[in-house]
Amino acid sequence: MHIPWDQCDYKAAREYVEEKGMTFGTLNTNMFQDNDFRLGTLANSDKKIRKKTVDTLNHCIDVAHTVGAKSLNVWTIDGSDIPGQNDYRMRRKWMLESLKEGYDHAVSCGVQYNIEYKLFEPSSYHMDIPDWGTALYYASRLGEQAKVTVDLGHHAFGVNVAQIVSLLIDEQRLGAFHLNDNVCADDDLIPGTINPLRLFAIENEIVAGICEKETESSALQGLDISFYIEPKVEAMILSVVNLQTAYAKALLVNRKKLQQLQLDNDILGANQCLMQAYHTDVSLLLEEWRNRHGIQGDPYTNYIHSEYFADSKKRG
Repeated sequence: MHIPWDQCDYKAAREYVEEKGMTFGTLNTNMFQDNDFRLGTLANSDKKIRKKTVDTLNHCIDVAHTVGAKSLNVWTIDGSDIPGQNDYRMRRKWMLESLKEGYDHAVSCGVQYNIEYKLFEPSSYHMDIPDWGTALYYASRLGEQAKVTVDLGHHAFGVNVAQIVSLLIDEQRLGAFHLNDNVCADDDLIPGTINPLRLFAIENEIVAGICEKETESSALQGLDISFYIEPKVEAMILSVVNLQTAYAKALLVNRKKLQQLQLDNDILGANQCLMQAYHTDVSLLLEEWRNRHGIQGDPYTNYIHSEYFADSKKRG
């Protein structure tokens, strides 16, 4: 859900979702459409605008609590477009103060507080939270319940996202993912369609963290995708299948062998150990897993031949 886009009877929405055997994962704040937020939200120089933003943020937290969502994803448009437009130090102060007010309310509601970053857009000269390091800085200043959301499309070219994931896991600050794929920037394409190796590398770090800490990952893996020409439900199904495929391959990595090869500085041997898992066909493994959970056949094919698909065609 995105607030205020998805306004509804939130209690009824929770009941409906739970009837379907599901729960809400992460709610997202959309603090960018109001004209008052044109020059910023949490770091706006106008104290009244900052208060309005915090009120909006707290409302989102209340909605998350009502629907039973595990966490709230906080993304801000704040930044500037030309040199000298803003004072960086003042904006950091305002940002931290505003985030703290929302964080305290989230803690009282039992909602995890995830901070998202973005290299650019809508501001082109600077963004107040442009990267994972800045997001981690604010999360560390707020408290243990503050985490970082990693969006695969929010980095400069050449940035190793798997490395970022590894560090955030070790620091216990990995809160959530916005999983997608990209060619140019924040394209929000189906994850695994452009760079399946990157998706595998990220899942590999998650599995490595689980193995090392002997506990399940608490990071929520959300899909942040925008369909222009692809049919929406079919694209969502393929996104989940690609994610399951990457995760299954990551589970096949021989970690003891890989670690020894790395310690021996056997560069190509370590690479081949990792790539052996990546190149493994896991389709039969996933088919067996689905069969055990009462899901027969390929999910995409099942949908194409389902009554849901037929009804969608009738509705146009």
